[in-house]
Amino acid sequence: MLLMALLARGASAEVRWFGNADRALQAARNEGKLVMLDLVNPPPVVTRRGPRFQDSRFDAPRVEKAVAAFVPLRLQAKRDGKKFAERFKVGSFPTVLFLDAGGSAVWRISGPTGPDSFLVQFRKAKGMARSLPAYRRAYRTRKGSVDELGGAGILAAAANDVAAAEALVRLATARDPKVKNVRLADACNMLGDCHQNAGRYAAAIPLFRKAAANADDDTKSYALISIASCYLSLRDRKAAAPWLQKLVEMGPRAGEYGPAAKNLLSPHARPAVP
Repeated sequence: MLLMALLARGASAEVRWFGNADRALQAARNEGKLVMLDLVNPPPVVTRRGPRFQDSRFDAPRVEKAVAAFVPLRLQAKRDGKKFAERFKVGSFPTVLFLDAGGSAVWRISGPTGPDSFLVQFRKAKGMARSLPAYRRAYRTRKGSVDELGGAGILAAAANDVAAAEALVRLATARDPKVKNVRLADACNMLGDCHQNAGRYAAAIPLFRKAAANADDDTKSYALISIASCYLSLRDRKAAAPWLQKLVEMGPRAGEYGPAAKNLLSPHARPAVP
């Protein structure tokens, strides 16, 4: 996600990555875990210890420890990861996809992410895995509770199946117009990411605004920074400012996004835009 580079700093971590998708998926089946697929675009730097990526996203010890709950797989999007990039329509990097043992997308993280935010995303991915049968049934039938339709919307958005995600979100919001259900709010955020990463900011902003109404601080703060990011991409700092201010007012509850928002509100800030 745009602006998340403000959150990712530090030296490279020592996560033990799989470099072969088939072996990673087999390990996921054996261990009952999700595969955490890190799709990267730049080529690795060749060192005496082999090819390595200049990457700070996994440097924090707590992130490295949390990765152990998954089977970590890193592939280059234009080479050995090309089939995944094409299947899931990955157009921005880095992108992290959480896959079940059959290779279907369960959760998606777009762009550089700070340590605390990574841990939140990891928790949400694991939460999805616990209810996959119900979410898949809702995806297939377009029927279920608000939570099930929201979870199905996440599955669709994680696979970048925008049309299906939009249909599922509409069904769920018709029953929960204030988006009180956190799974539905997460679906709005992830579908918003799909639009934002494709430059469809006018479609992304209303979805993020729905998610921002949710009471869950992690979901709300992600939505708020995403709204601001969309407006900054449109070079509209005035429209972005109120959403950044909301993050600042959340204080510690905004996590890493609070300091990022405060920095962006500075008159000297020059956020990167596409």
